[in-house]
Amino acid sequence: MRIYLLIWLMLFTVLNLRAQQAMEIQKQLDLGNIGGRSIRYGDFRVYNRGSEPLFLLRADPGDDCSVKFLKQEIAAGDSGLIRVQINPESKGKFSRRILIYHSAAPKPEAIELRGNVIEIPDDIAQECPDFSRTRRVEDFRPTVFVLVLDKYTDRPLAEAQVQVMRGRERIGSFMTDKQGLFSFKAKSATTHTFVSTHEGYADTSRIFYGFLPQDTLPVYMSPQRSVTQITTTVTTRTTTTITTTPPKDTQSLVQHTLPKPVAQPLDLPGELSRDQYRPNNIVFLIDVSSSMAGKDRLPLLKESMKKLIYALRDIDRVSVITYADGTDVVVESAPADRKRYIARRIDRLEASGGTEGRKAIDLAYVIAQHNLLSGGNNQIYLATDGDFRLGKKDQELYDILQDKVKREGIHMSVIGFGREGTTALNKMRQLSAAGGGSFVHIGPQEQSADLLLTEIRQQSKR
Repeated sequence: MRIYLLIWLMLFTVLNLRAQQAMEIQKQLDLGNIGGRSIRYGDFRVYNRGSEPLFLLRADPGDDCSVKFLKQEIAAGDSGLIRVQINPESKGKFSRRILIYHSAAPKPEAIELRGNVIEIPDDIAQECPDFSRTRRVEDFRPTVFVLVLDKYTDRPLAEAQVQVMRGRERIGSFMTDKQGLFSFKAKSATTHTFVSTHEGYADTSRIFYGFLPQDTLPVYMSPQRSVTQITTTVTTRTTTTITTTPPKDTQSLVQHTLPKPVAQPLDLPGELSRDQYRPNNIVFLIDVSSSMAGKDRLPLLKESMKKLIYALRDIDRVSVITYADGTDVVVESAPADRKRYIARRIDRLEASGGTEGRKAIDLAYVIAQHNLLSGGNNQIYLATDGDFRLGKKDQELYDILQDKVKREGIHMSVIGFGREGTTALNKMRQLSAAGGGSFVHIGPQEQSADLLLTEIRQQSKR
């Protein structure tokens, strides 16, 4: 009896081993981040390595998954697909184990679907798609939302026509809806150009470099009429009388765009002379870690930055990048005549978190290079109290900065906070010297409002 039992166990083991060898199945699949419009299903491939047909019998997917088979009978030497869709009910990372029952063995095979839900899809109840609809390349392209706005009022512009180019390739022509929005499928991470036209507005073009943002991308347009009067009023804070009566379609716009009084009174300067000062491409790289929260640090810097903004012209460009635990582009190369817009972004800066400066420096150089002004003043201003981690040896970083000056003509100055004689301030001086720029010290007793303006005048003087 024991001999028969042993023979039966051996035979069962051999048959089971043959069955396992006959079927080969992909065990895991990661869908990555799943947003509202993301593909949330994946295909597991099954191979029949045996000499007999393989039958897929059924699946046990659980409550929030659904399963479909491309074909239930897989011939010897052939393969098939098992499509699994996740129907997420909550955000966050997930891992789902699905059991697949088949004819090659009495026990099911387990496959695993993984991913990270960042937004619950609108079509959560949609059935798992069948195999008559194959996934196209377009399914994997991110959807980019673009918002066209009036440059001075931030009012959405409906029925604006926008041409979208990817490098030299024309992606398409789009018209904004009542909310000033349109969307398109991005092809890859490369340069995108947006050329927008609208009645009563000057044609505008915006270039976006590298990865398109996850948030809505703004494109600003300027009214064709009365721009000079509006700009003069913002810059000098004097009352300008418009003697000509604008057309009816723009009269309300001119009244609406006259600036409100500045909340914090500043002794605003006049604009820099075009004859005496070169165009400026300025990138502010601002440390907003918790150590910058003192009244003698970030608040003083914000006051100095706003005073500088009101002295810059429409030929100057301004970018603002902040860094703490992460890096954020607050203003992405805006023309300096958008003074209220830039000032509002500066007013919102707050200090908190740690200090990771190395990636922020790299990003500042990327933005400065993309907006490089030939013959202009291309300047990065790193504002910090010196409590930062650069992630590289000092000399290695200094060599990189010196190379940027030689090859690209981009200089980096440092605006330093803290007491003289400290190790941090000495390091900041060395950093500015390597970057081919200046060191501007703002101490507790400094009258800092004019320091940046004086520095720009020196750097951009013809």
